[in-house]
Amino acid sequence: MFTRLAKHRSFTYEPHYYKPEKDEQERRRQRIKFRRPRHRPRRASTVGLFLLLAFIVYLLHLLSQLGK
Repeated sequence: MFTRLAKHRSFTYEPHYYKPEKDEQERRRQRIKFRRPRHRPRRASTVGLFLLLAFIVYLLHLLSQLGK
């Protein structure tokens, strides 16, 4: 009932050919990828505002047709 569970193996891996420049490039790419989603809500809100404006113009057009 009370048995010991096997521990996971841990490895200490050291790359043979380490290039600090490449590591820095990867960090920059990760930061850029992380920043991209922040800008998307603006596009969605711009599209939403455009649709709202189009709907208001359509309603004004309908109201002007009823007055004639």
